[in-house]
Amino acid sequence: MERTVGPWRLVRRLGAGSMGEVYLAEHVQSGFSCALNLLPKGDEGEALRFAREGQAVAAAGRHPHVAEVLQLGQEGGFAYLALELVEGGDLAALIQERSVLAPAEACRLTLQGAQGIAHMHQRGVLHRDLKPANVLLTPNGSAKVTDFGLARLNGAES
Repeated sequence: MERTVGPWRLVRRLGAGSMGEVYLAEHVQSGFSCALNLLPKGDEGEALRFAREGQAVAAAGRHPHVAEVLQLGQEGGFAYLALELVEGGDLAALIQERSVLAPAEACRLTLQGAQGIAHMHQRGVLHRDLKPANVLLTPNGSAKVTDFGLARLNGAES
């Protein structure tokens, strides 16, 4: 697959979400990897939600338990959102796989997710779609909250 979107070269498709397809992508100049969410142009409501996600996370700044938005852009009939690549799966899959988490692990993941959400709340961002599928896990088992597409920014219209 030799295709570029903005400064990103698509490597392979990782999956599809509610707002488009997600690809493993590499920055053409630096080789830095990301998860690139592509949204075909056309649905204004979805485009607004897509832009809201980028704005919400960018407005809140970095936090170790929030997946970072790297870039929001448009090119060639697509809006794109470059996100931190978090390669450990998600909490929903982990719960499905194990049925029950050890109490210490469940507490640790809950605390990390709560710390990420508290950081966002302190900066005026309300997630509005928090669920296990929107908590990604790093390879070392840390939690990172993601998918701020339904977020409400303090002072913004819903």
